Amino acid sequence: EQNKPDKVETPEEKRDKVTDSLFDLILRDDGNYQVKLYKWSQKEVIISSEYKDKKIVVIENKAFNGSTVETLTIPNTVEEINTRFGDMKINVAEENTKYEAIDNCLIEKDGKKQLVVSNTQRFKIE
Repeated sequence: EQNKPDKVETPEEKRDKVTDSLFDLILRDDGNYQVKLYKWSQKEVIISSEYKDKKIVVIENKAFNGSTVETLTIPNTVEEINTRFGDMKINVAEENTKYEAIDNCLIEKDGKKQLVVSNTQRFKIE
């Protein structure tokens, strides 16, 4: 009997495997995903824009509570952020139409809402 070659993981399967190991995700009614909880201890974290061919669109409240993340990159697909990030450096994909990071402060691009990046920093747009 011939040995069958091992199945080679596609880049999407590798991405999903890494995303699954880093986060607890919830499938939303609209068919996209939200980050419920970060569950590892890496210093640098990049949230993938997709998981199982669906967009990751929300970062939930307390998703990064107690984490040791030093640098977080938010993808272009995230449309809603409901959490504080602690004292970490925040990067936002340039293609994100809703959020940007200015001087490590996360703000909505329309300037109507400030978001708390850490417990000690606030950025207010007048």
